[in-house]
Amino acid sequence: GKLLLQLDYSTEDDVLIVGVVQGKGVICKTSVQTAQVLVQIYDENDRMLDERKIEIQPMTFEPQWNEEVLFALSGRPVTSLNVQVRLYELDSFSNQHVIGCIKLPLAEQSFEESRADWYDLEDEHKIECDYVGEVLLSLNYFPTTQRLTIVVLKARNLKIDNVSGLWGPLVKVFFHVNKRRVGRKRTAMQKKTFNPVYNEAFAFKVSQEAMPKITFRILVVSKTSHGQDEVLGHVTLGQNVIGSGFSHWSHMLATLRKPVAMWHPIIPFT
Repeated sequence: GKLLLQLDYSTEDDVLIVGVVQGKGVICKTSVQTAQVLVQIYDENDRMLDERKIEIQPMTFEPQWNEEVLFALSGRPVTSLNVQVRLYELDSFSNQHVIGCIKLPLAEQSFEESRADWYDLEDEHKIECDYVGEVLLSLNYFPTTQRLTIVVLKARNLKIDNVSGLWGPLVKVFFHVNKRRVGRKRTAMQKKTFNPVYNEAFAFKVSQEAMPKITFRILVVSKTSHGQDEVLGHVTLGQNVIGSGFSHWSHMLATLRKPVAMWHPIIPFT
């Protein structure tokens, strides 16, 4: 998701103004859709100096706030400070769940003209890992027929080390219920390519009650005629995962009966 923010600095009053206008593409993590924004300022030593909460709003894909918060800087150079904006979701017990965070070093901001800009919400718990490629998957769920379909469309920029002899990437799909594997499918191998196209669909019968218990584990493997198969990495999809797998699952549930495609980074095994 993204937030539309406006930063301004009053030299006369020595006040930093942070305007939170709206969001878009915001994905909730619980069924209770209420959102709150927390704006914090930090010094150059990453020590929090002050914070402001913005009024709770109903959560939609494009929540609206149109509010400003002010921080008195008390003589601190504005370029030495950092602004952090966190978007929280509140569940039915008022517990906070972080949807994403935006970090803005004010040394990189221009205050000559006041304008609003879109900023990406980042996952605070994102795990940095080596890039080994991406896979394009599509999800579709029909509640009336209880049919959950995953389509392996293509992959790109695969990092394959062993390219001697006959080799080629394929994708394995593992279907889990309550963390127990109950189904397994695989695509055909696409010979000698780092950008394979599959367009293979796999359907599973799943009741609406069972949907929160479902997890897909996608394995990208390069088969070879010389030596052991090379496992590039995996992607996990479901309601109880983090990262792009959760976002994709949430988009599918929000647009039932329509296929939703998304690129996923392939996470290598460490």
